[in-house]
Amino acid sequence: MKGELFYLHHPKRMRIMWGVLYIGIFILLIFGVYQAASRVRTHTLPVGQIDFSIPYSKYVVGETISFTITNHYNSSIYVMNECPDEPLAVYYQNNGQWIRQHDQASEEDCPDEQRKVSVPANGVVQGNFNEWHNLFSKPGKYRVVAFVESYNALPYQDFEVI
Repeated sequence: MKGELFYLHHPKRMRIMWGVLYIGIFILLIFGVYQAASRVRTHTLPVGQIDFSIPYSKYVVGETISFTITNHYNSSIYVMNECPDEPLAVYYQNNGQWIRQHDQASEEDCPDEQRKVSVPANGVVQGNFNEWHNLFSKPGKYRVVAFVESYNALPYQDFEVI
């Protein structure tokens, strides 16, 4: 009975109290929905980087040159394999300009190779240029560049052949 009398004497105060209660419940509901939705993972933007490395900075003409591509992304990346052409772009420095080098392996060296090489998240792919004998046939400074699908930067490594 006391509550009913209080409402009759102060109707505005009771409406404000009910309004605050409903607003509080609404805020808690929105917060709960936000917390639940933030745990649901949909398509995310790739985050990370790609490391490209060649073990040594100097090689002798005719020596095997190997490379490693490390994927530090949160998803798989793809490197195009254009066999019998060289697996990565090779440039030779001549008078301060980088000139693209080309060579082809024999057809029987790559019958079962994939055209898109997948590098899993936090994975590593290694390769070498054994089948492309003429790429590094003359002494000088070289640059090897890895073209990766949907990656804006061009990971590369410079080295010298003596």
